[in-house]
Amino acid sequence: MKTVHFRRILSWIVALALPAVVARGGETEALLQILVRKGLLTESEAAEVRAEMAAGESTSAAAPTPVPRAAPATPPAATQPAPVVVKPAGKLIESLALSGRVQVQAYALGSDRDVPAANRFILRRVYLGAKAATANDWSVDVTYDFAGAGFDKAVAGWTGDLGFGPVAVQAGLRKTFVSYEENLSSGSLNAIERSGATRYFVESNNGRRLGAGGYRTGVFFEGNPDAIKGKTSGWYYGVAVTNPERPADAVGAGGGGSPGINSPALWAHTGFSGRINDGSFLIGATAGRLPDSGGRIATASQDLLVYTLYADLRVGAWRLAGEYLGADVEGGLGIGADSSPDAFWVQGEYAFDARWMGVLRYSQADSAGRGVRTSDGVRSAPSDLVGDKLDELYAGFNYDLKGTDLRFQLGYVYGRASGNAAGDETVTGVRSQVQVNF
Repeated sequence: MKTVHFRRILSWIVALALPAVVARGGETEALLQILVRKGLLTESEAAEVRAEMAAGESTSAAAPTPVPRAAPATPPAATQPAPVVVKPAGKLIESLALSGRVQVQAYALGSDRDVPAANRFILRRVYLGAKAATANDWSVDVTYDFAGAGFDKAVAGWTGDLGFGPVAVQAGLRKTFVSYEENLSSGSLNAIERSGATRYFVESNNGRRLGAGGYRTGVFFEGNPDAIKGKTSGWYYGVAVTNPERPADAVGAGGGGSPGINSPALWAHTGFSGRINDGSFLIGATAGRLPDSGGRIATASQDLLVYTLYADLRVGAWRLAGEYLGADVEGGLGIGADSSPDAFWVQGEYAFDARWMGVLRYSQADSAGRGVRTSDGVRSAPSDLVGDKLDELYAGFNYDLKGTDLRFQLGYVYGRASGNAAGDETVTGVRSQVQVNF
């Protein structure tokens, strides 16, 4: 409120209050002078109050004595307005939560082969999400990634208890639980990017990578879902039925195309989480069967089976996590030639204090003859040679200004594709990221 408005209001209050003060023996002029000295009224405003007081006294002297009015026979009805309900007619929304994430990366990666280096600034993720809770424990959860021009999630779900424990059911587009690291939130990745092993297994099939994870459209069921998040302890589990292909958007392909396009993919996972002195742990396993998704390029009648085993241990300031990934790919090396690639990653972390954390990770992917480039596992890496194995190393630190909601990350990146008769290819460099969550 501006000062002039405040003074005007104060002058009105004084004009109304002074008659009572005078009636009780107060000094009108002395009070006005005090208010002027304190800067609460100007001289002109004090003069206006004097004039209004004088006019009020003259009017009172000339006014006739009022005649008392009889009280009404019944009290008047209450005049309070009806409460405003902020809810569209016919809608069941009870609460709406908005969220967002912005990640800005800078990286400088170079190859020992004769290919251009990669030195870029990028918007890695720009998320905007909304979660609406409706009546009867239903909800709608939608997150869009403006940097990736696609949905990160678009599901309708129900949470409750069916008599054998808490469950969650969702229908729509989301990640399948086929890899532990892949399902860690992108906002809590302490090594900036996921490991080369995970990326080789879950990123889209390019004739080398498997495309065995990521986003699918379908129905998802989870039992005791808070256990894997560390909010509770005990067994957790889940199953899902989805389209086998990775949709280009939230709708995805439907009908036509490959003869197997309408054959559903099946997914399952289970695990156990618990607490120990000054820490916690979890162990688990996943599996997925994707019909007509094998081959170097997904081909009808060639299936893909993927499975993983993982563990995560936290004790005090230390954390150690790892995962093994395996697959059986029909036609992985061509028609009639199957392959069985596997991979693993292990990551150690140490929190020096509430803000500083050191991170060290090593991963390896063995393509079993399918082939792998450094760029298949090291994001944005320049690459020239197709090898048979990929080794990846990350060493860095995180500085959290406000937990993971405001953090800075910097790390050294190393990747090596080996197994080619022409030699190996090594990529080295640095990657950094600023992250803001809200």
